Amino acid sequence: MVALLSASQCEKGHDVCVIYSKRPESPLNIKDVFDERVRLINIQMDGKLNKIYSIIKMAILLNRIGPDAVFLHSSFAGFLGRVAGLFCFGNARFYYVPHCISMMRQDISNLKRLFFSILEIFASIKKCDYVACSRSELSVIKKYIPFRLCHLLENSVNFPPVNVSNKIESNGVVKVITVGQIRKQKNPQLFSKLSEVMRDEDFNVEFIWVGDGDSEEKNSLLKSGVQVTGWVEREKVFDLLKNANIYLSTSLWEGMPVSIIEAQLMGLPVVASSCAGNIDVVEHGVTGFLFDSTDSAISCLVELIGNEEKFKSIAMEANVRARDRFGYDRYSSAAEKLLGSY
Repeated sequence: MVALLSASQCEKGHDVCVIYSKRPESPLNIKDVFDERVRLINIQMDGKLNKIYSIIKMAILLNRIGPDAVFLHSSFAGFLGRVAGLFCFGNARFYYVPHCISMMRQDISNLKRLFFSILEIFASIKKCDYVACSRSELSVIKKYIPFRLCHLLENSVNFPPVNVSNKIESNGVVKVITVGQIRKQKNPQLFSKLSEVMRDEDFNVEFIWVGDGDSEEKNSLLKSGVQVTGWVEREKVFDLLKNANIYLSTSLWEGMPVSIIEAQLMGLPVVASSCAGNIDVVEHGVTGFLFDSTDSAISCLVELIGNEEKFKSIAMEANVRARDRFGYDRYSSAAEKLLGSY
């Protein structure tokens, strides 16, 4: 989404600089991810000392550049960037884009959620608008940070048109796929369980997880018969989606899942947990299926596998709506309108 936004801003004639911190999962060819007009500056934000140094470095850099607008992406960078912004003496407008704000997490206690909200309030000493990627995230931000303006800018995908011809071949293997990091948020335990149940009930189904992550969770996926590809190039992800039949999301929470949008644009019907983020993309029975239990997930998968007419209608409707709602032109125009809101 950062690459998409910065490319959009370049196309509108803005001078764009992206400050980034390398992480283990960062692509090696990070320059190839961004528009060639984007200036990339590396400031490491990992480790306690680097976090402190990064605030100083960003403050110096912001004062040197003198930006008109600053977009802060993700939790750590968003927090550190706002602290650095306290020492920015220009007239830059600040926007914080959490991409799933920490208070949405379902793997933490209420006490820890309160702690995160206190950190957000502290960081909000710096005047900064919030930018939510979904209505679910918008409602959470308004609940915890009601004193700051929050805009809605739904995620998008810059995707070439795809002819939807996906179908399940009779007597063929049904490929159920998901894309993402193997971590608790994505609920790989449920993905493993669904794979086991479908195999035990003699369905000719292959479960595929595109991505990598927690080694223990990965081993559990492999033991349950899930094919784990590890990290692959973006083009390879699209090839795997193209050759799959159903997209399955077992997430516990999301901001707004780009992977589901990509699946819809590739012509895959989606079966997704009814969590925040997923419910903003999938309309139950129209553009996919939402489930709230293991049994209902199985029922949704079985219905798609056994009902070719339903399979095709879901895939087609999801594709048409995704092109309209999550298209690049809509996103680019909305982002530019946001910049002109002052």
